[in-house]
Amino acid sequence: MKSKSYANEVKFISKDEAAEQFISETGEDFKKILDYNPLPASFVVSISENYAFRDSINKLVQDLSLLNDVDEVVFKESLVYRMLNYIDAVKIYLFLITALFCLIAIYLVYATIRLIINARMIDFETMKLVGAKLSTIKIPVLLNSLIAGIISSALTFLIIRFIYKYLLNIEFFQSILNKNHFEYMLVIFLTGPILVILVSLFTLRKISLKI
Repeated sequence: MKSKSYANEVKFISKDEAAEQFISETGEDFKKILDYNPLPASFVVSISENYAFRDSINKLVQDLSLLNDVDEVVFKESLVYRMLNYIDAVKIYLFLITALFCLIAIYLVYATIRLIINARMIDFETMKLVGAKLSTIKIPVLLNSLIAGIISSALTFLIIRFIYKYLLNIEFFQSILNKNHFEYMLVIFLTGPILVILVSLFTLRKISLKI
């Protein structure tokens, strides 16, 4: 079982451990009635998240059933499939919410830069009259936007780190959050500056040296 590509962890549960779990979960001690332990020894197989799909689960259940000395493969079918449906629905909603917030962020950055340009338009026209280069006009705006993007990313990074530490105390989120943690944090930190620079370049494209 450990050699299977879908097996993330395999844990052996002896007959005595199975009896202890049964008593702790149900509160009923069958030892008072029976003079033997009817519970079989078993293996608990934790599957990799890459196989957490309905079709994959059905195939690996069949695969485990074909192993020698395996009498039965049991899993909470209704619960697992219900959770998978919930996860798929959550993924869709998270994607839509993320896309919405990205559009809002792009619009806010664009509107802010437009306000800055309009407020300094007289200064820009004056700089043109004295022979300023186009880069001299655009670079200060880009630098201000970049600094604002870095500050916003830093604040977002700190907030995410605080939430991350809180969620790590919950066992359900530990395996999810520990995977690709560095990549997620890097994306969060770089999103602000990159977004601001791209929107700034798009907004400043109409500024020219024409008077």
